[in-house]
Amino acid sequence: MSLPASYNELSKDDVSNSVGHVDFISTLLEDVLWRIFLVIVSRTEDAPSRTYEYDAPSGWDNRPVNVTWRCAQVCHRWRELLLNAPSLWGRLIDLDAFSSMGSRQKDEIMRRTGESPLIVKGGVFIARAHERDYFMFLLQHHWPRVESLRIRISGTRLLEKSAWDILYQPAPRLRNIHVHSRDGFDLAPSQADMHLFENEAPQLEAFGSWKLNVMLQPELRWLSVIRRLDISYSQKMTISDWLEALKQMPRLESLSLLKALPDPSDASTSVSVHLPYLTKIDLTGGLRACTVLMEQIFPSKQCRLSLNTFDEEEPIRTPDMALARKTLSRYLRNFLESYRPATFALALYSIGFRLADKAPLRDVDEASIFVDISSTSIQSSDTIFSLLQALSSCDSNCVKTLELDAAASFGQWDQAAITLLQNLENVESIVADLSALKVLGDEAAGHSTIFPNLRKIKALKSMGYEDIFQYGEELLPLLLAKKMSGMPIESLDLAGWGGVEGLEVFDAVEGLKIFYYEDIVLREYHCGAGKVQYSREGDNAT
Repeated sequence: MSLPASYNELSKDDVSNSVGHVDFISTLLEDVLWRIFLVIVSRTEDAPSRTYEYDAPSGWDNRPVNVTWRCAQVCHRWRELLLNAPSLWGRLIDLDAFSSMGSRQKDEIMRRTGESPLIVKGGVFIARAHERDYFMFLLQHHWPRVESLRIRISGTRLLEKSAWDILYQPAPRLRNIHVHSRDGFDLAPSQADMHLFENEAPQLEAFGSWKLNVMLQPELRWLSVIRRLDISYSQKMTISDWLEALKQMPRLESLSLLKALPDPSDASTSVSVHLPYLTKIDLTGGLRACTVLMEQIFPSKQCRLSLNTFDEEEPIRTPDMALARKTLSRYLRNFLESYRPATFALALYSIGFRLADKAPLRDVDEASIFVDISSTSIQSSDTIFSLLQALSSCDSNCVKTLELDAAASFGQWDQAAITLLQNLENVESIVADLSALKVLGDEAAGHSTIFPNLRKIKALKSMGYEDIFQYGEELLPLLLAKKMSGMPIESLDLAGWGGVEGLEVFDAVEGLKIFYYEDIVLREYHCGAGKVQYSREGDNAT
């Protein structure tokens, strides 16, 4: 049965009104029933997987395939509706649930799918003969119908190499595939002249694997339609191999490589791969390998980047750090110039940093750059600031609010950091905790050109500072430095602290207004006056 034409126009109010005027669920409108059944089916991704071989599928009663099976037994109307909906059953091929079903029930579910596309997901333990046999039967007899295959396999080495030849057959309907091998194996054809999907997967948009050594040859035609690539723990392709494959993916939007890049012999680069639709890059591996690849990729200027590197066996080489600075400079510059954030979030850690555009209604992860460099050779914050130096030469006049997070263990800021802060000359408001504000106070005392337009500070509550008097003493250097430079802070927002006492510690900064809550009342304390000037209920702080 096809989806009713009116389904896409059905609102939540329609559903509520239909339910509110009936006495029995069996009399619900067919459109409403469809919505209910589709919601059930869409929960397939939420079905928990098994961890160990003899685990029973958890959440058995609530697994979508079981709920749908029971719904088909409620009444004649529901049964007829569901039995004539093969597309629904095709989306319920849950291998974890199938592992605890009898053969007759599994066969009946497959019969109900008709010739509709199949969404196959779940786990397979090859050591269990009935799971292995059914999984292989499913692939061998229904492979042309598979639209999505997202599976976790344990014991892959127990299979004959030829068992995977099915993946070298045409996949006319395949849109999404992710094979997660718990013990790892080498995906290679039984014959040398075979290609994945026999080079025919015209609808394939997402390709992913975990511990699956796979070779993506540039002659694979289906690479041209790939939008999402997610490869983890694969050591079969060199950096050159990856670049040649990426050249064939002009539509690529998301690239995730976890320990899939071997360390190249040197840091030389010579290729340019333009991927204009690439807006998300996640790389985890050695610094040299990751930056050599990044340097030769030219994604969308609004590309989100997450870079996690680890070099445990030896110190980071000087040429590798030089390439990292050069490469990250391009990504950072593109980020700032493309998003032009009014609210700019910058987090600094001992081994990395994160920056993001905090635009309203936008998920922070949609517009962010995260870098984490783990190495025994990094002993100070100098390295991190050297990687951030590109921001110092960017046009940052758009930044009006800075949300700063600097770890207490971050250490002394160097000249590169001072230059970065000086470049944020249009910042009017800062949101930060005490550790970051203390650092700013130390730097502001010696550099009067930092934040010349800063007028507001929102001080986030910091652990270990329940006493506002103690907090105030730590914050005073920044407030006094700005006042003595002729660029005083006008307001300090302590609204997140709740009721506070000891505000007189700030009286040395005469003219400063402090906002804080007492119960639900927002109060305003004028420093130097020594008293609350007025209070408002329900207003917002600065």
